[in-house]
Amino acid sequence: MASQGGFDAIASRYDALARCVFGSSIARAQTIFLKRILPGSNVLVLGGGTGWWLKEFLNHCTDCKIVYIETSGKMISLARQSVGDDKRIEFINGTEEFIPLEADFDVVITFFFLDIFSTKKLPAVVRRLRSALKPCGLWLVADFCNSTFWHEILLFIMYCFFRIVCKLENQRLPDWDNQLVTGGFVEEERQLFYSSFIKATVFRKEAL
Repeated sequence: MASQGGFDAIASRYDALARCVFGSSIARAQTIFLKRILPGSNVLVLGGGTGWWLKEFLNHCTDCKIVYIETSGKMISLARQSVGDDKRIEFINGTEEFIPLEADFDVVITFFFLDIFSTKKLPAVVRRLRSALKPCGLWLVADFCNSTFWHEILLFIMYCFFRIVCKLENQRLPDWDNQLVTGGFVEEERQLFYSSFIKATVFRKEAL
C-alpha cells in the first residue's frame, strides 16, 4: 500500500514490514524497470514512501531531476536522509494536487500508490498524471493484483490492517491497469512477482 498522511504511524517500520511479508518481491518490482528511464529525464514520483531506492537510481542516472511528492511527512524525512542534500530532488509534502502546473515530465513513477484510490476516484488521478506527462512519456507502476482467491484474502487482510493503523479510506483494490489503458496509455512491458500478486508495468502515453 502506498503511503498517505496516516502512514506516519508506521513510516519507520514500513520497509521492514514489506520485507517480512513479501521478501524481496516489493523491492524487485520497484527497481526492475528503472533502467528504462533515459539520462536527463525529468521524473515525477508520487507516493514515494521512504525512497530507499533513490540513491542507487541517482547514482545510475546522474543527470535526472526528480519531483518527489509524498503525503507522509515522516516518509519524506526518511527519503531525505537516504539522499542527503541532493539538489536533483525537490521534495513536496502533499498529494497529486501538488504537482506543479508548469511541469512537463518525461516519466511518472507510482509504486504501490494507485491502490489507495477507489475505482470511482482513480480515473481523475490518471487524467491528472497524464496531463503532467510529455507526449510518449513513460509511467512506471508497481502495485498489487487480484486474480485469484488467495489474492482476494490477502488484500482483505491488508486493507483491514491499513484501515485500522493508518486510517486508509479505500478498502478494495481498483482495476488500475485497465484504468490506465482506458485513460490513454499503452502497456509496453510487465513483470510479475510473488505468485502474480505483485505486478511491475511500463506504460507509455499514447496520442489521443
